[in-house]
Amino acid sequence: MNAQTGQENHDLDKEAQEESKMCMKHKTTDDQRWIRFMKIGEKTGCHQRYDRSFFFHGKQFPVCARCTGLLLAYLISIIWYLVISCKNHSFAYLPKRGRQSHIIAFFGCLTMLIDWTIQAVHVKESTNKRRVITGFLGGLGLMHFYLTIYNRIGSYIGKKSRRGKD
Repeated sequence: MNAQTGQENHDLDKEAQEESKMCMKHKTTDDQRWIRFMKIGEKTGCHQRYDRSFFFHGKQFPVCARCTGLLLAYLISIIWYLVISCKNHSFAYLPKRGRQSHIIAFFGCLTMLIDWTIQAVHVKESTNKRRVITGFLGGLGLMHFYLTIYNRIGSYIGKKSRRGKD
C-alpha cells in the first residue's frame, strides 16, 4: 500500500507540475502581450509614467491618463465621422457650423494645454481624472481639425478631378 501511495503522490506531483507549467505559460503569454502593448504605447510618444497611468487587473495601461483620453476621443471621433458620413453617403462630411465649431475645438485643445502647462511649471499637480478629461477634450478638438483638413484636401482633389473631366 505504501508503494501505491508513493506512486499516487508521484502522479499528483506530475499533474501539479504540468498544471503549474500551464499557468506559467499563460502568465508568460499575458506578460508578453502586456510588454508588446507597452512598446506600442511607447511608440506613440507617451512617457508612460507609472504614477500618471491607469491600471487594469494590476497591469499598467500602455499610455498615460492624458493619452488615454486623447486616444478615446480619436476613436470616438473617427467612429462618429464614419457613421455620419455613411448616413450622408459621403466621406467628405463635417457639420456646417463654420467658425463656431472651430472655436469650440480650439478651446478643447486649449484646456488640455493649460492643464499640461500648470503641471509642467509645478503650479499644481494634475490628477489622473483631470488628465483623462482634458486629454479627451483636447483629442476631440484635434480630431475636429484633422478631419477638417482631411475634408478640405478631399474637396480640393475632387474639384480638380472634376475639372479635368470637363
